[in-house]
Amino acid sequence: AQLTAHHKAAVLLGDDTWLQLFPSVEGGGSFVRARPFSSFDVWDLHTVDEGILESLYEEIIRDDHDLLIAHFLGVDHAGHRHGPLHPAMTAKLAQLEAVLTEVYRR
Repeated sequence: AQLTAHHKAAVLLGDDTWLQLFPSVEGGGSFVRARPFSSFDVWDLHTVDEGILESLYEEIIRDDHDLLIAHFLGVDHAGHRHGPLHPAMTAKLAQLEAVLTEVYRR
């Protein structure tokens, strides 16, 4: 609501819960673009994260939004499914660290 009130635009990549929290208001929409993925399959560590990565770097360079939300779920799902010390958690943390490094680099 604050973004809309200040004529700012947001893009959503990832967890579809955001669409429930910030639904369209009078047809205007909360997001100029959204690529939502279901967040309820905690057994799936990769679909949401890979889906975000398909468009994340392209979205970063676009200039039609003020906020980019990229809500990755792999680390959360790995924690629920395997716990913090499992190799799957280590792999997801390494993937997210690489993504953040690349986002910072750009």
